[in-house]
Amino acid sequence: MAKSDVPGYEFSIWYGIQVPANTSPAIIEKLNADVTRVLQASDVRSRLSRLGLVPMTSSPEAFGSVLHAEITKWTKVAKAIKL
Repeated sequence: MAKSDVPGYEFSIWYGIQVPANTSPAIIEKLNADVTRVLQASDVRSRLSRLGLVPMTSSPEAFGSVLHAEITKWTKVAKAIKL
């Protein structure tokens, strides 16, 4: 990013699961609990680790905050480089 005249930025690749905006909170909570359970399983963690991935989980609200921050950050970058 520094070579693009946007100093102070770093990026990482991450994955997340999203659902339509009108999905019921009960379904969101169940999906979050199920994904968290799977990502905490030792065989899954081991497999992801061998692929160089670090599984992380959070609450739906925390993930929403991450998405908002990412949109804000990359909007600034896109404008700065006139993308």
